Amino acid sequence: MSRLRNIHRRVCVIAALHLTAGAFIGGSAATSSAQETARAPILGSGASQASSSSTIANDGPVPLRLAQAQVGRPMEKITFLLDFTPYGKHAPFFAALDKGFWKDAGFDVRIVKGEGSATTISSYAAGAVDFAFSDTPTLILARSKGALIKVAGVIHDKSLYAFGTLEENNIKTPQDLKGKRIGSSVGDASRVMFPAFAKLNGIDPDSVRWVDMTPPARAASLMLGQVDAVVLFLTEGPTFSAKAKEVGKHWKDFPYADYGLDLYSHGLLVRDDLIGSCQAIHRSDHEGLGLVDREPAGGAGDLPQTQSSRRS
Repeated sequence: MSRLRNIHRRVCVIAALHLTAGAFIGGSAATSSAQETARAPILGSGASQASSSSTIANDGPVPLRLAQAQVGRPMEKITFLLDFTPYGKHAPFFAALDKGFWKDAGFDVRIVKGEGSATTISSYAAGAVDFAFSDTPTLILARSKGALIKVAGVIHDKSLYAFGTLEENNIKTPQDLKGKRIGSSVGDASRVMFPAFAKLNGIDPDSVRWVDMTPPARAASLMLGQVDAVVLFLTEGPTFSAKAKEVGKHWKDFPYADYGLDLYSHGLLVRDDLIGSCQAIHRSDHEGLGLVDREPAGGAGDLPQTQSSRRS
C-alpha cells in the first residue's frame, strides 16, 4: 500500500504541471473545472485524506488550496530530466520551480539538463529519473522498440526540427547537404528524425557525415568551419543567429516542417506503470506555462545561466 501511494504521488508531480496553465490561458470557466477535477487526487486516497479535503476552500487560489492539502506531509524529492541544456523553451519549468508551484503540491523538484531526447527517453525508461520532457516522435520510435512510456501532455504541437548553416557555406536546399559535415549530439531529436526528413527530400541519409559533439559546442564548431551545418530546434535559432553576427556571418535555418516533415513536438513523459495513478495531470507545469504566457520576461529570467541542474 505504501508503494502504491508513492506511485500515486509521483504521478501527481506532473500534476504539479499541466492543467492550470490551460486554465490560465483558457479563462475562468476552465480554471474552475480544472481545479475541481485536480483537487482530490493531489490529496491521495483514504478516509483521513478525504476528510482533510473538506477543509480546503473550493473557491481559494490553487496554490493556497494545494499548500493547505500538504500540511503535515513531508516533501517528496523528484528528479525531472529535460531533453537538452536549458534555454528559452524550458522557461515554464523554471517558473514553476522558482514560484513554488511544485512545492505547493508537495514536491521538492530537481531539474536536470538533458543531452538529447533519445538519451532522455533511455534514461527515463531505465528508471534513472522520476519524470522527463522529450520530443514526441523520438518517443514513438523508442516505444516501437519496447520503451513503456507515453506522452501525457504535448507542450509544442508544431515540429521544431531543423538544420541550420551559414549562408557563406552555400547550402541553399536540403539536397546540398550531400557530402557535408553536420554537428550534433548523438541523441539530438533532429538527428534521430533526419533519416525521415532525408527520405522525403530525396537524400541518402548515409551521404552526410555526422560529427558528434555536445550541444553547446555546435555554434563554435560551425563558426570555426569545423562543420558545415548543425541540427537544432527552431527555438535555438536566435542564439545561432547572434553568434553568426558576432563573427560577421549570416545564419540560415531549414525547418523540417517546411520540407514535408511536420509532427507533434515536445511533451511530458509518464511511464506506463504510473499512468492512471492520479486523475489530475500536469497542474504546476501549466501554472508555469501560464506565468510565462502572461509575463514572458519574468519567466525567461528564471532560467539558469550555467547550472546543470536546479532544485526548488
